[in-house]
Amino acid sequence: MTSIHKLFIFCSLFALLARQAGAQQSESGILSELREGLPGAFQERDACTNMLIKYSTTKSADPVVQGYLGALKIAQSRHAPLQDKLRYFRTGRDQLEMAISRKPNHLELTFLRLTIQSNLPGILGYSANLENAKRFVRDHYTEAPPLLKKRIVTFVHQSEAFTDDEKSRFNSH
Repeated sequence: MTSIHKLFIFCSLFALLARQAGAQQSESGILSELREGLPGAFQERDACTNMLIKYSTTKSADPVVQGYLGALKIAQSRHAPLQDKLRYFRTGRDQLEMAISRKPNHLELTFLRLTIQSNLPGILGYSANLENAKRFVRDHYTEAPPLLKKRIVTFVHQSEAFTDDEKSRFNSH
């Protein structure tokens, strides 16, 4: 094999690795943006619409990204016309549940579902896992990275889904 062939192979491999690293970084960036933007998407129609447009073509095998995309669709149901609300909700719920089934013991996905379930009307029937999720989050939140831990504690203390006794358990860790 000549030096030129070796150089070509090396450059090709380097370019492939650079593309893969770029894809991983962009997926990480997408996840960060979804984490930061999701609360606003639930609150404001324009924020939700902008995120939906931005991420409508996102293809990711990462269950966490898929979970957040499902949550974004649930947010869309909040702002949709009455005749579309249930369809958007079910699509988002199914996508979030699929992500959780792929990573059933993932704290962030369980917490994401918990935040959604505890804020939805009971009539939607999406609260079957609420008590198990509360227990799982309580038992594992000390293992969370600092930003997620902070989000969990803040949510718990502001949520009406937790009793005062349950809230106090988050102070002791």
